[in-house]
Amino acid sequence: MHHRQPRLPSAGYTLLEILVVCAIAGIMSAQVMPMLGSARERARRISCSNNLKQLGIALHFYHETYKRLPTNGLYFWT
Repeated sequence: MHHRQPRLPSAGYTLLEILVVCAIAGIMSAQVMPMLGSARERARRISCSNNLKQLGIALHFYHETYKRLPTNGLYFWT
């Protein structure tokens, strides 16, 4: 007489469960990628605008100090 032992549920995941999770993660990341690209472009634009503003402020300070704007560096006075 054979005694059957009840099957215990396995502790691991099946291949199908892993594939479904990977597919869901892929779909979610595909939806997030365009938002990240637009956020990077917006950050670049803001950074460029800030750099131009800082350059303008520096030119104003230079003009207040020396009463002229800086030269472009091509002319050497002897």
